[in-house]
Amino acid sequence: MGLDEVKAELLRSMQVDADKIAQDAEAQAKELDSQLKADLKQRRKAGEESLQRELEHLAIVKDAEARSEVSHVLLERKRKLIAEAVKAAKSRLGSETLKTLLKKTQGEIEVARVLCRKQDVPSLSGMAAGAEMVPAEISGGIIAENKDGTVSINYTYDELLARILDRHLQEIAAALFG
Repeated sequence: MGLDEVKAELLRSMQVDADKIAQDAEAQAKELDSQLKADLKQRRKAGEESLQRELEHLAIVKDAEARSEVSHVLLERKRKLIAEAVKAAKSRLGSETLKTLLKKTQGEIEVARVLCRKQDVPSLSGMAAGAEMVPAEISGGIIAENKDGTVSINYTYDELLARILDRHLQEIAAALFG
């Protein structure tokens, strides 16, 4: 075997090896491409699922915020309606109520001084013998005091209605709002 034949055999052998390496490289490239596509598909799916979860969470949060705002507005409206009802109740209380309150205080303490609105002094003057009638800046009702001022009974309309609200708020709300 001559040098040319050896050279040709080596070239053929090298060509076969190069073809084999190229085929292996192409197979590896196809495998990597397939793996990359699968990985990309899996990541895209995971990203879409994560986005969907975030959107659902955001929708829940927004719904809760909206419900909270509606509840707040409704509660504020209810407070205003209760305040209006209290104001209406105050306006309906007249001189007979004042006289009843004064009689009640006279049964509890020896009344020496009665604080009331200036316009209520005439209707109460004859009822509390010996008691001083003192005009006061109150919305209605009376505050009765004993002689030395150590005991006072607060029957102002604001105080009485606040007590009623404290004790019967649920009943009042049920009557107003069903």
